[in-house]
Amino acid sequence: MAEFLDDPAARIVAVLREVRAVGDGPAFSVWGQALGGGSAPDVYSNIARFMMLIEEAKSALVNPRDGDDRTFYSTLFGSLDTLQSYLVSHITQSNMEAFKPLITDDKISILELLSRELRQTYRSNFLSEDTRQQMLQDVRKLKEDVLFNEHLSLHEKNYIVKLLHDVERALQSYWLGGFDDVASTVAALGGGAAVVTDQAQRGWFMSGVLRIWEFLNVSADGVRALSATGSEVVALIDEIEHLTQ
Repeated sequence: MAEFLDDPAARIVAVLREVRAVGDGPAFSVWGQALGGGSAPDVYSNIARFMMLIEEAKSALVNPRDGDDRTFYSTLFGSLDTLQSYLVSHITQSNMEAFKPLITDDKISILELLSRELRQTYRSNFLSEDTRQQMLQDVRKLKEDVLFNEHLSLHEKNYIVKLLHDVERALQSYWLGGFDDVASTVAALGGGAAVVTDQAQRGWFMSGVLRIWEFLNVSADGVRALSATGSEVVALIDEIEHLTQ
């Protein structure tokens, strides 16, 4: 996993390293596992998101130091274009042989150079691998606690578990959507408290959400922005509660 995942090129590097770590096999299976797993629709969705990530990396290089830089990276972009094409034409019809020339050490090294270039002007918040793993543990623990909570209705459980699944998926495919995807799913999870009718259980659930949210606060440069979003979630819950009384 890349040390920093705060620019699109670094996240592409992380994906390609995961693909290589998975190894040989049917292309759909290898890419699916590397991109976070899940059902076939999940895999196709993640492939589409990865292709969008490539476009983001290409468009992010808006201020190269000189013209030679863009020429240098144009070869890399051509290779990424081919990779995108193969993800459409070869993903269900071949093994990994067709992809191997596109994920070689030299391709990854150039992407790492691009990442260093982008990080001078293009950076976002990011989660360390330790933080991502800790968040996954907390999300899965909260999901288990919700499922075995005798005070929640079946409807409440199903709704909350779906939101927790969204957070888990965002964390599993973190190198695709990055920090913002995780933050948006956690914010939506907080909004899920509005379906919990019992006030004590709502407080119990929100305490679990806030523990997860705190990981984002600690990791974010823009803590004020995150805190503001958290306040909006709480305000939304209060408003929904008022309207349903």
